[in-house]
Amino acid sequence: MIRTYECRPYPNKKIIQILNYQLDLCRQLYNCALKQRQLTYKMSGVSISYNRQATELPDIKKDSKLIAYSNIYSQVLQNALNRVDLAFNKFFDNLKSNSRTKAGYPHYNSYGQYRSLTYTQS
Repeated sequence: MIRTYECRPYPNKKIIQILNYQLDLCRQLYNCALKQRQLTYKMSGVSISYNRQATELPDIKKDSKLIAYSNIYSQVLQNALNRVDLAFNKFFDNLKSNSRTKAGYPHYNSYGQYRSLTYTQS
């Protein structure tokens, strides 16, 4: 018999503020990755892959102007890039298959639309 356990955290105000800040940074990274893919394709006609964007993450974390990203785990930032990649994959798969349910072109997330962080390891 498989048992599951769900734990609902009740963070204090300081933790909520930190998590909201991290959500905002991940949203900004998502939007920048989306913009980078759009501009690269518009300028050169070549698409950027997830792997290419993920290799730029260490440079982003080391940049003195973007020091806030150094406080976020790499896997959380990788998940933001993975979301961009999944959105494009769904869009192009639906274009190829001509299915009735169309996934629209990936859009920018405004404040409050990016609602979750993914911590893959503890």
